[in-house]
Amino acid sequence: MMDTGQQILLDFKANKLETFYKCLYPALMMFASIRLTPQLAFLAEDCVQDAVFAALKKRRDFHSFPSFRSYLYTCVSNSVSSIQRKYRARCNYTSGFEDIDSGDPAEEIERMEVSRAVFNAIDTLPENLRKTFELSFVEGLANAEVAGRLGISVSAVKKRKASIKVHLNESLHGDLPKAISLFLFLSYFLSA
Repeated sequence: MMDTGQQILLDFKANKLETFYKCLYPALMMFASIRLTPQLAFLAEDCVQDAVFAALKKRRDFHSFPSFRSYLYTCVSNSVSSIQRKYRARCNYTSGFEDIDSGDPAEEIERMEVSRAVFNAIDTLPENLRKTFELSFVEGLANAEVAGRLGISVSAVKKRKASIKVHLNESLHGDLPKAISLFLFLSYFLSA
């Protein structure tokens, strides 16, 4: 008689996911939910579904249930870490705006316009610069990590960051409040 784990793996490899969703999926969901902070727990299912999709693509490579289960938990753990890193980076950025809240609606509207202008300028970045920006700022990765992900040198990452600053400054040229806000924004982003 075959054990449950081995049956889950055999069914999974045959694209029969019922036993997987009945037996292993709830544990993966609980694992993701516990690892995510309460405000991010709603993303647990995304983490697990990404892991399932990745495992489905590699299903022929699994030869034992423990290696299969370990792969799934590692994928979920990596997704959770990525989400938390992105969340911390966004919180660090937005906390800078909260600290300068004067309560003046006109200033708040100007800040919103500046933010919109900055993000519109970011959208105009060439693909290689936008990817560097996303990895550095949105995901909060260090220069060495960005270099590893993109397959380039750390000095190339630094050069791209300098190009990003030039491109954004040119995009917002002539508008002093936007330029000041951009300077503060880029000081945080480009300090690494």
